[in-house]
Amino acid sequence: MLGASHSKNYSLWKIGDISTDGMKEIAEWGNTFKAEAEAKEKAAEVRTLMKVKGLWYPEVQGRTKSSFVVNKYHHLASLATMFGPSPDWCVGISSVNLCLPDCSWVAERTFDLLPFDAGTDSGPTYMSPNSPLEPRVPIKWITTKDDPLSPFYSTETDIIPPLAKLILKRTEVIPMRCQADDEYRREAFNITNTSEDEEYKDRRECLMSNWGSWSLCSATCGKGIRMRSRVFV
Repeated sequence: MLGASHSKNYSLWKIGDISTDGMKEIAEWGNTFKAEAEAKEKAAEVRTLMKVKGLWYPEVQGRTKSSFVVNKYHHLASLATMFGPSPDWCVGISSVNLCLPDCSWVAERTFDLLPFDAGTDSGPTYMSPNSPLEPRVPIKWITTKDDPLSPFYSTETDIIPPLAKLILKRTEVIPMRCQADDEYRREAFNITNTSEDEEYKDRRECLMSNWGSWSLCSATCGKGIRMRSRVFV
């Protein structure tokens, strides 16, 4: 997972935009290398780059955290992480403004993270074979009406439950003199590696129902897809 505190002149991802090569790598493989390189190309616009360890099965109920710095010029925060296996599906935040109208800083803010499609692969299911989209299509929110094969598809509701929760919490306010934007740009790009994992000591694994029966094949000739499901109880 990759995050950044940054200025308005940098974007990790945005609904309606086309994914960069770096965002494509995050969405499809969870690889942050190219996205880090893209951030370094705009080093003056990125105050802190957060490289955070992801949560994989069976640690899906765990927590991970990192720290970052904002200032008058770099007052936005973005983050993206894949959830997998999936074609190119992610959760995250995009250019969240942490500066309040009275020029103070947000004390705490909680986000229920919903899935978005990075627009780089056309696969409709978690285990779809690799199907690159060329050209890429704009990043969009995943809905319950996208594809009947999608695990999120539903004819009964438009609501997708949050896949993760993100909490931004102010830990310290550092008194400092106001500077010109060029000074903030020169001191920018302080990469932090302070990410650390924190497990719930009283974590209980989710109780699941038994698997249902396999569906009929989606195709009568050639390659097709069969699906089965289970639910939280």
